[in-house]
Amino acid sequence: MEVYDLICNSSQELLDYLQYQMLKNKIQQKEIAATLGKDPRSISQIFRVGNPKCQTLFDLVSAANFQMDINFIKKDDTD
Repeated sequence: MEVYDLICNSSQELLDYLQYQMLKNKIQQKEIAATLGKDPRSISQIFRVGNPKCQTLFDLVSAANFQMDINFIKKDDTD
């Protein structure tokens, strides 16, 4: 299992990274939409707008068959 470290400063950065992983793993947005029972256009809009609810983000990650590991670190510890 590959594990990637990423420091995100916005939900758009996190969505961009999820989209990168989807492309890398050949997962299409229409597959995510079908898994979630949503219209593919609504999934596309989530990635475009970049400000999903937290639960929506977890749903997208799960639908792509990924897990997300979150760590909170103090800003001054990231240097």
